[in-house]
Amino acid sequence: NITISSFSVFLCDPDGIFSSGYHYYCYYLNYLFKYYELIDTFLLAIRDKPLHFLHCYHHYATLVLCWSQLHAKSCVQFVPIVINLFVHVVMYGYYFLHSIG
Repeated sequence: NITISSFSVFLCDPDGIFSSGYHYYCYYLNYLFKYYELIDTFLLAIRDKPLHFLHCYHHYATLVLCWSQLHAKSCVQFVPIVINLFVHVVMYGYYFLHSIG
């Protein structure tokens, strides 16, 4: 049963469940992938590939956001991760549809 009090505990995390252990490890892996995305963007730039402002801003902003969430040991770190995943699904879906005509 999910109650209002269990939902508030999920968001507030008074016991530190999401700021250590498995969840924190997953958040940290997500944070490391943000460096990969930023390096990939940098490599595209030095190869003179066209880059849009939104692409560059997104990869820099998500790195900073993930760092700030880890540093603060926020209990809602899953929110920016889910939003970022959604953005990538939409973006790559668009690229796929554009590539097939």
